[in-house]
Amino acid sequence: MLIVTFLFQNEIRILNPILSITSHVPSDWRAKKPRRKVSMCPDTRSDEKAPSRRNPALDEKGGAGRGASSPPSDVKVWDFPTRVVHWAVVILVGVAWATSEGEGEHVLTSVHVDAGIAILVLVIFRLMWGVIGSKHSRFGDFVRSWAVVRTYAVRLFSFNPPRYLGHNPLGGWMVLTLLAFLAVSVVSGLAMSKDGYVGPFAHGPLAPLGYAHEGLTTALLALAGVHVFGVLAHFFLSGENLVRAMFSGIKTNTMSAPDVAGGYVGSWRAALALAGAMAITWWWIR
Repeated sequence: MLIVTFLFQNEIRILNPILSITSHVPSDWRAKKPRRKVSMCPDTRSDEKAPSRRNPALDEKGGAGRGASSPPSDVKVWDFPTRVVHWAVVILVGVAWATSEGEGEHVLTSVHVDAGIAILVLVIFRLMWGVIGSKHSRFGDFVRSWAVVRTYAVRLFSFNPPRYLGHNPLGGWMVLTLLAFLAVSVVSGLAMSKDGYVGPFAHGPLAPLGYAHEGLTTALLALAGVHVFGVLAHFFLSGENLVRAMFSGIKTNTMSAPDVAGGYVGSWRAALALAGAMAITWWWIR
C-alpha cells in the first residue's frame, strides 16, 4: 500500500523523463511508406540493354552450331585387307552359286568346291583380322550391345541415325551373322557325299551337316539380300554411300568430334593372318 501511494504521488516525476524522450519522435513514425507501383508492362528499354544469354556456339535447335563443330573431312576407315576380303567373298559366293547346279560335271563341281574352300580361307582370315587388324576392322570397334542396336534402328527409321565412322550397330551384327553362315555353309558342303563327290568331312562327325547344305546356302543368299537392302536403306535414310566407302576405304566425317584415323597396322600382320588361315584350312580338310 505504501508502494502504491509512493508511485501515485511521484507519477509526474517518473513520467517526465519518458515524455521528454518521446517528444523528439515524429508524430507520424508509424505511418507506412507508400508502396512503389510496379508496372505490368515489360520495360523494353531494359530488354534492349540486357546482354543476351544465348550461347553463340548453339544453333536454333539447341545442338552444336557450325562454329562449334569441325568441318566435314575425308577419313581413311577401311583398310586394304578388309576391302579385298569383302569383295572377294562377294565374287566367290557368286561363282559358287553359278556352279552349284553342275551335278555330274567334274569341272563345275571342282570349281564349286574350290570356291567354297577359298571362302573358308577368307572367313578364317577375317576372324583373325578382327582381332589383330586395324581399328575399324576389329570386332571390338563395331560389335555393340542389343540396347545400342535397338536405339540405332529406331533413330534410323526416324531419319535421324547417329553417325559411325566404322560399322554401325546393325552392320556390325550383320558382319558376324554373315561370317557364321559362310563358314557353316562351306563346312556343310565339304560334308556332302553326292554324285560322285565325297567331301573331306563326309565320314566324320560333321557328316550330318551335308544334308543341310542346300538349306544353309539358301539362308546365306537371303541374308546377303537383307544386307544389300540394309545398305540401300541406309543410303536413302542417311545419305551415306557405304558401297563407295567399301571400294575406296574413305568415309566422310561429319561429326563434331575430331577425325579418328583408321589406325592402320603393318602389312606384315595381314600376311601373317593369311598364312595362318591357309594353314588352318589345309590342316582341317587334308
